Amino acid sequence: MSVVPYKKKDTALEVLLGSLDSMSSRVAYKGAVTSFIRWYQQTGQADAYRGVLAWKAYMRDDLGLAAATINAKLSAVRRYFATAASLNLIDARMATAIQGIGNVASEGKRLATWLSKEKATELLNLPDVETPTGSRDYAILSLLVGVALRRGELISLTWGQFEKVEDSGGVFWIIRDLRRKRNRTQSIPVPGWTIDALLHYASFLPEDKKTFNGRVFLSYVNNEWGNSISEKAIYNIVSQYGEKLGVPELAPHDLRRTWAALAYKGNADLLAIQETLGHSNIETTRRYLAELSVFENDSVYKTGLDNPNRSLYNDS
Repeated sequence: MSVVPYKKKDTALEVLLGSLDSMSSRVAYKGAVTSFIRWYQQTGQADAYRGVLAWKAYMRDDLGLAAATINAKLSAVRRYFATAASLNLIDARMATAIQGIGNVASEGKRLATWLSKEKATELLNLPDVETPTGSRDYAILSLLVGVALRRGELISLTWGQFEKVEDSGGVFWIIRDLRRKRNRTQSIPVPGWTIDALLHYASFLPEDKKTFNGRVFLSYVNNEWGNSISEKAIYNIVSQYGEKLGVPELAPHDLRRTWAALAYKGNADLLAIQETLGHSNIETTRRYLAELSVFENDSVYKTGLDNPNRSLYNDS
């Protein structure tokens, strides 16, 4: 018997939802449980217990969700497995183990939900761009803050995806065919100052590391460039500079939030924010901004972080 019911008719979920009095609770519980099951199926976890543990870490480290949000989702999933066990759909010992999975500790309001424009600029000025790793780190931070990329999107970038294009509005840069969630591809514009950062970083790389299909961001060990950098390395780089900034809990997703918050506060168009974030629908973007406490209206605007103090190249 599968540890997670895979049938289209999920009896455990139906019983759980039927036990809830509030419509809002039923919607929230169904969303949490179905999102877990979908993630569980896609990632091929060894069992339900380890799956819930891994999902908890994914929500915290990869999605950067607030502790309260994670804990609400965990509560729904724990109750789902308890219901499944009561219906003899899964082993009772497995369900008991899942009930023992604790919540994410809340340390009060997270300071790094998003950075102010001043703090974001201060962050961008921290790397020593006269060194190989400093130039790489500045380019990484520039793309996280300036284009709101996810870690997985960042490490998969190749040099050939950066393209200079021209239309009636002028000349600008794009990332072509960026692979986003659910295997969607999208081309997004890139600010000139982030291209400046990439060009400077590229000047430290040997020619054979800058091929059309070569990964952009590489590891650097013993004064040599290695293979593609990992998602964990990106997390560590952001955390390292967060420490220097005085925001030790800073995570990569906080910089994605920073872009969204500054763009909204800079009066960017809501559809433009949706497009850059890669959300499948506008309501997701509305909820995203609401969680940042910056969403107020649909005013038309431009990004709030156009011109950091540092500029390395004039021709972008």
